[in-house]
Amino acid sequence: MPLIEKIVFIFIFLTGLIIVLKHFNYDILSLVTALGVTSLAIGLAAKDTLANMISGFTLMLDRPFRVGDRVQLASGEIGDVVEIGLRSTRIKTLDSNVLVVPNTELVNTKVINQCYPDKTIRGRIKIGIAYRSDIDKAKQVMLDIARFHKQVLKEPVPFVQFTEFGDSALILLMFYWVYNCFDLFVIQDEINSQIKKRFEQEGIEIPYPVRTVYV
Repeated sequence: MPLIEKIVFIFIFLTGLIIVLKHFNYDILSLVTALGVTSLAIGLAAKDTLANMISGFTLMLDRPFRVGDRVQLASGEIGDVVEIGLRSTRIKTLDSNVLVVPNTELVNTKVINQCYPDKTIRGRIKIGIAYRSDIDKAKQVMLDIARFHKQVLKEPVPFVQFTEFGDSALILLMFYWVYNCFDLFVIQDEINSQIKKRFEQEGIEIPYPVRTVYV
C-alpha cells in the first residue's frame, strides 16, 4: 500500500504540473520530450535496479512467500523472510544473519516455501546399521520413537524404509511429519538422540567405515 500511494502521488503531481504549465501557455512538448530522454538515459544506466524493481512487483503480486515464512533458496540457505522490498528481499538465516537477496534471483530460481500452503513439513532421518543387526527390530524402534513423540503428527503415519546396501552399513530412511516447520530442527535433534540411546539399549550397532589392509 505505501508503494501504491507513492505511485499515485507522483502521477497526480506530474499531471497537475502539466495542467498548470499548459494553463500559462508554456510549451509542454519540450518538457515531455526532455523527460522522455532523461527517463531513457536513467533506464539504461539503472537496468539492473529496474529489473529488481519489476521482480519486486512480481513477488508482491504473485506472493510465493510472505513475511514470516520460512524458505529454502536454490543455493541451500534456509531462513525466515523479514522484509520484501522493491530491490531486494531480506531473509534471516538460522545463524541469525540477514541475507539480502536481489529480487530477480528469487523470481528466476527455485525457492521452497516450507510454510505454504500450511506449516506442516516432512522430516527425514537417514541412519546406517550393522549388517548383522536385525532390520525389523531397528525399524520398529525408530517407528516407536516417532509415533510417541508428542509433536509428530499421527496422520500421515511415520514410516521407515530399508533403502540400500551401503559399504559398511544397511541404510534405513524414516519419514515423519511435523505440524510447525519452525520446530523441525528441534524435533529432529530429540528423535536422533532417542534413536541412538535406544539402539545402544537394544544392541543395534551403528557402524563406521573400516578399511582392512593386508600386507
